[in-house]
Amino acid sequence: MKITISPSILVKRILIIALSFLLLLILIWFGYSLFSMNSSNPTFVPFVDIRKDALATKVQYESVEIDGKRITYKFEIIPLEVSKDESNYIITGVAKNYFERYEDIEDTRFVYSLPKGIGEFDFSSLEWGQPILLTTQYRVEKDFKYFIEYSWCILTNGYYKLIGSKERSTDGFCPVERDINRWSVEVLDVTE
Repeated sequence: MKITISPSILVKRILIIALSFLLLLILIWFGYSLFSMNSSNPTFVPFVDIRKDALATKVQYESVEIDGKRITYKFEIIPLEVSKDESNYIITGVAKNYFERYEDIEDTRFVYSLPKGIGEFDFSSLEWGQPILLTTQYRVEKDFKYFIEYSWCILTNGYYKLIGSKERSTDGFCPVERDINRWSVEVLDVTE
């Protein structure tokens, strides 16, 4: 007596096994991401990706500080003109050290908007050409959005390690997208 399995039942069993294996891999991936994200020594440290930011494309930040949920970038700039509308301060300016990176002042000119509700400064008190230290702060909560971004970093980093590519290595940092949480301005000495 010979037992035969119809091809449709065999295909269904193979699909069920393949889907179960795929779900197991996804569960392991999310589990590792959650464990790593909440550990005292996470695989990745979050940083706010400001490469497309109007200010960061023209001005190199002086420092970045990562303190728990807060990520702070500091920019030394010279505001040339400051205007305001209902909800923003609009700064037209240049990098303080523009002559080190650019041939012409026009190449470093930027226009940047600062929301009024999350920072305050009396820009009318500045003299023309007075350099300032503009500090932008971002807040990265460990919420569902961050979990998805962190899981994606784990997956992409694993993929690039698997194929042996250093081109897309994140060097232990996980880029996230966030809006400014707070900003502040400090007047710098002209001789600095």
